[in-house]
Amino acid sequence: MRPLNFISCAFLLVALCGVHQTSARYCPKRIGIIKYQTASYSQYRTTTYKCGKWYTLWFKPYTCYKLKSYSSYWTTSYTDYKFDYEHCCSGYYGGDCEDINECTINNGRCGHTCTNTDGSYDCSCRHGYVLGEDDQSCVDFDECKTSNGGCVQACNNTAGSYHCQCWSGYSMSDNGTCIDINECLTDDGGCSHSCNNTIGSYQCSCPVGYELDSDNHTCIDTDECSDVHPCDQTCVNQNGSYSCECDHGFVLLSDKRTCKDIDECQANNGGCAYKCVNTGGSYHCTCQPGFMLTSNKHSCVDVDECKKSKGGCDHNCTNTNGSYHCSCNDGYVLGEDKHSCADVDECLSDNGGCTQACNNTAGSYHCQCWSGYMMMNDSTCVDHDECQTDNGGCTQNCHNSVGSYNCSCSNGYDLSSDNHTCVDINECARIHNGGCDHICTNSNGSYYCTCHDGYVLISDNSSCADIDECLIDNGGCTQTCNNSAGSYNCSCLSGYELASDNHTCTDVNECKQFHNGGCDHICTNTVGDFQCTCYEGYVLTDDNSTCADVDECLDKNGRCSQICNNTAGSYQCYCENGYRLDRDNHTCYDIDECHTDNGGCTQSCNNTAGSYQCYCEGGYKLISDEHTCIDIDECKLHNDGCEHMCTNTNGSYQCSCHDGYVLKTDNSSCTDVDECKDENGGCAQTCKNFPGSYACSCLSGFKLMIDNHTCSDINECRTHNGKCAHLCTNSNGSYDCSCRPGYVLNADKHGCTDIDECLDNNGGCTQTCNNTAGSYQCYCFSGYYLASDNHTCDDVNECDVSNGDCEHSCVNSDGSYHCTCHNGYVLENDSFSCADVVECQTDNGGCTQMCNNTIGSYYCSCLNGYELTSNNHICIDVQECTIRTHNCSQQCNELSGGFECSCFVGYQLLEDKITCEDIDECAEFDGGCQHYCNNTDGGYYCTCEDHYKLNKDGHNCTRLSWLEELPQWLRQLLEASFLIFIILSIAGSGTALYYLLFRKWLKSDLSSEKSSISIPMKVIQKDGGFKYKKLKELESDSSTSDTNADEKKKMLN
Repeated sequence: MRPLNFISCAFLLVALCGVHQTSARYCPKRIGIIKYQTASYSQYRTTTYKCGKWYTLWFKPYTCYKLKSYSSYWTTSYTDYKFDYEHCCSGYYGGDCEDINECTINNGRCGHTCTNTDGSYDCSCRHGYVLGEDDQSCVDFDECKTSNGGCVQACNNTAGSYHCQCWSGYSMSDNGTCIDINECLTDDGGCSHSCNNTIGSYQCSCPVGYELDSDNHTCIDTDECSDVHPCDQTCVNQNGSYSCECDHGFVLLSDKRTCKDIDECQANNGGCAYKCVNTGGSYHCTCQPGFMLTSNKHSCVDVDECKKSKGGCDHNCTNTNGSYHCSCNDGYVLGEDKHSCADVDECLSDNGGCTQACNNTAGSYHCQCWSGYMMMNDSTCVDHDECQTDNGGCTQNCHNSVGSYNCSCSNGYDLSSDNHTCVDINECARIHNGGCDHICTNSNGSYYCTCHDGYVLISDNSSCADIDECLIDNGGCTQTCNNSAGSYNCSCLSGYELASDNHTCTDVNECKQFHNGGCDHICTNTVGDFQCTCYEGYVLTDDNSTCADVDECLDKNGRCSQICNNTAGSYQCYCENGYRLDRDNHTCYDIDECHTDNGGCTQSCNNTAGSYQCYCEGGYKLISDEHTCIDIDECKLHNDGCEHMCTNTNGSYQCSCHDGYVLKTDNSSCTDVDECKDENGGCAQTCKNFPGSYACSCLSGFKLMIDNHTCSDINECRTHNGKCAHLCTNSNGSYDCSCRPGYVLNADKHGCTDIDECLDNNGGCTQTCNNTAGSYQCYCFSGYYLASDNHTCDDVNECDVSNGDCEHSCVNSDGSYHCTCHNGYVLENDSFSCADVVECQTDNGGCTQMCNNTIGSYYCSCLNGYELTSNNHICIDVQECTIRTHNCSQQCNELSGGFECSCFVGYQLLEDKITCEDIDECAEFDGGCQHYCNNTDGGYYCTCEDHYKLNKDGHNCTRLSWLEELPQWLRQLLEASFLIFIILSIAGSGTALYYLLFRKWLKSDLSSEKSSISIPMKVIQKDGGFKYKKLKELESDSSTSDTNADEKKKMLN
């Protein structure tokens, strides 16, 4: 077939778009898709046209509007063209492109009314609404914006309508005008007294003496006492007036305003047992020192000072009448402040009986021993042998000394820093690894050498030589053995590698070791070589290692009907959106989404080529997911014409009214309900209707309850006590005032006046009568008290109450009393207290040293170093050193009134004058020692360095000869060797003399000058036999006399 030419394309375009010589009309309901192909290449071209009104080509220079195109290319060898698929224009559906009734789907999105048209639809609104800018929603028309809606006063716009209202204080007449309401005609406008009507309102007023309350309706009495008033103290408000009253303890003067204080102490001392103090409006009683008021606030009782913090006493407190005194526990003495207790230091007297240290404690003492001593009984200390207990903590040797001990170690061990533990000497750490080449192992008193692996210890037992492992069985290597210092290793020839045992050689697999042998896919190992091959769908390139993919889509699109996608080693066919791959995995067919779960649409589903579309029924709308249909809430669009409330329902809505209104017949407007027409609105007294509501009110003298319907009586007594001065009694619509006992009601029926009972027979009092507000009180003269009848006065016996405040004795008299003291006390100037007689002020109380006064007595005491005799007055010297009460650590010397401590030789007295401390002689010039000085308890000794010996002077050192430094076993070996030499020798006497002298030299005490013998060689050579025998006799003589020594010298000379 030939490709389409220009004329064919133009003809086809006219056929599709429906161009003809007619007047204006719409494009066709169906849109066609054309596919083009040519011999050299293929091209898919999709063209979509907008459906809408258009004109013929001869009258207008435009036609249907082109929207979009899509193309794809591939190589082919044939040419073809055909119609691929068609679509209906918007507003139509189905094979015949029938009209869609948009009004059945979500009411065409119209706010009120939807009218369907061919291929489209129109929206309209109900009365009172206009169409919005979107030509779908309905907007309320505000009638009040035009001439106030024709209303006289207020115009209230509603959804789809409006209504007129009057301002507060006006009511709507039948002709629609607003007229003033006279509120005073109904219950006086709620005013308690007078009501005055005004235009649009009203006002309440009150008579003189009253003022309007905060509710602007009720009149309340003016409280003259609320601000500055003329009363001296208390002002009592009354209806139209006021009265003055005084506080308790004051009396109102004749001016009826001023209050005067009553002096209660003038009558019977105010009833106080000791002293009465008058105060403004009252009084109070006081007591003398050491006494306090009882609960009746008039009588006085003794204060027990010991109950509170023991009266300040350190130890014991004893209460007395009006006072107290302190005492101390055993081991303490009372201080000068008569409160504190000082500890008695028992250690000051004979060191407390302790042989060493005495430790004073609070109220007592105890003995202690110095370090290195232990207590035999409570006072005696003896040396403690620490070595008897766990060897003194020493790991080897323990040496006890007086008051101490020390540890020492055996040969081959050193004493550690704790001076107790003996530790082995580690030769490996001290002497260059013990002289070992490799490893030095320490042992108790010795050490030994070992070598690392691969080495062997040679004959000197310290050096290590390398072992050549390759000399034995080639070191176990299958091919090459290489010896190294302390080890060896195996190696392989080319083409082999060492196995995990590091000895065996195996063939190298290049495919496993060198990234698959460098092959892309398959690597096959051979002996000394390898080979690369490719998977199916790939071909090996010229480098014999890389595999290249075969693109199947280049051959007839891989037989795919739509899209072919090449993959590594294969290919895959795909379909466009809305199509599904058939079982042959090459052909694509349309998916009918509506057959599966209705395409996910909640209501109607319409399938299209490669897609689908959801629709909704009337009263519902499609949400943004293009699948779900939800109900249209008409009430959200301007309340949908409802004057008050709009309630949405499925596919519709319903209007309702606020409380107090009822729906009109148009089912959208609301009218007021007059609740007062039905049983007076439930009001107990008066009912008044308002737009949308009503209100109940009450008559004068009543108030509206919380239920806003019931009326209850006003209790005037609850507000300012009904202006009554004292008592207020409420009645229905009124109230009455009355007075408390002792008062009479005034002429104004509100105020109360006090009755003066003292004007009638002195109030029955035998002495003084004092009138008070609402009552009276009887008082007695000083020295008398009021009897239980509160009228009669009796004499006061001051001695019955707290002993009349007397410290010792109280003597009562008529109207008075006086105090006396016990023997040994004298009455002080206050006439109450008794002072102690201080006996120490007279002849020191008979004491030879110190006199200590006490309450009612005294006692003698002595200075330190003295003690009291049996007569408790004379002090004698204490012999501390004799009775061993001193605390000297070594020697005690008696002194008058004390003692003195001294020390043994080698010790010195410390600053405490008690303790003796060892003198460290080594601290000064090393004690005169040539080498080392070692201090001991009370002395010291000298020692020498290694290879030296101490001389007889005990201070200087002499170096040992080389033979003296030889070990004992070596010296014995030399002696035995010499003896063998003599036996085998030929010369008898001369050689025997050498042996004798040598043996004597070996056994001699080298520290003695007498044993240091030097025998010249000529003695042996001249007369060896005689001199040898004589010297032998001298050697056998154990005596060390000077005669033997001289004879030896002569023989040697």
